[in-house]
Amino acid sequence: MPRSLDLWYALSPGARAAYGLFLMVFLLLVVWWWQIKPITREQTAREQQRLVQQAALQASWRDILALKPPEIPHSQADVPKAFSPLDFHTHDAQLIRWRPVERGGEMVLEAQWVAIPRTFYWLAERQMLTSAFSITAGENALRFVLQVESDDGG
Repeated sequence: MPRSLDLWYALSPGARAAYGLFLMVFLLLVVWWWQIKPITREQTAREQQRLVQQAALQASWRDILALKPPEIPHSQADVPKAFSPLDFHTHDAQLIRWRPVERGGEMVLEAQWVAIPRTFYWLAERQMLTSAFSITAGENALRFVLQVESDDGG
């Protein structure tokens, strides 16, 4: 042991400072590798997870945007369609009951979810307003009750 101390003391003060600096840098690298490197791996894993979630979110948005009503050329949009409750009886929405009143009526449909936004669009095409509606779960479909009235411009 005394021999190694003699070697240390035989070095110039600048050489001892350089060895000390080298030792500190080496220890910092060891601490970095031991503590900070795992954090970087966690961040990389979280970034990959975020990218997967973002792709799933984009796919969901594509599904939602598919529910958007079709664009209608202006020549067809100018001609209002006549309202008939039978127009709402389709493959994914069945007309259960129609109770007419003076300016509209109550319409009850059994529908799949995809048909509900389209129903409001079709009512607007036929210049009908929805004063109230309710959606309840049925056995195989949703029960969709609408109070509609004519939009006569007044």
